[in-house]
Amino acid sequence: MSIDLPLILGGLAVGFVVGLTGMGGGALMTPMLIFVFRVDPLVAVSSDVVASLFMKPAGAIVHMRRGTVNLKLVLWLCVGSVPAAFSGALLIQALPFGDSLDSTLKMVLGVALLIASCGLVVRAVL
Repeated sequence: MSIDLPLILGGLAVGFVVGLTGMGGGALMTPMLIFVFRVDPLVAVSSDVVASLFMKPAGAIVHMRRGTVNLKLVLWLCVGSVPAAFSGALLIQALPFGDSLDSTLKMVLGVALLIASCGLVVRAVL
């Protein structure tokens, strides 16, 4: 196994921005893997999910210690997001692999990023 310094530096940059802003790593890491490092979209998404398995608990522990967590809000977020995450994984598993899946995932990711970007702009304006 060789050390891929650009990939390590990219992960470092994404982790730093996530730590500063709280912005989801999926909005940063997955596009970086796909568009900068030319990783297949399905591999990028799944790799980002596994990386989040280690990053998110660390952030959660820090915020829990500082008392900045609204546990009632966390409950409602989990009620919606946990079933949706499982549904998304099941949907990916049911879809056929190939070039069409990769291009579809790129398009869905692009639309999601555009919607998130527009939401941030609208929020800043309002």
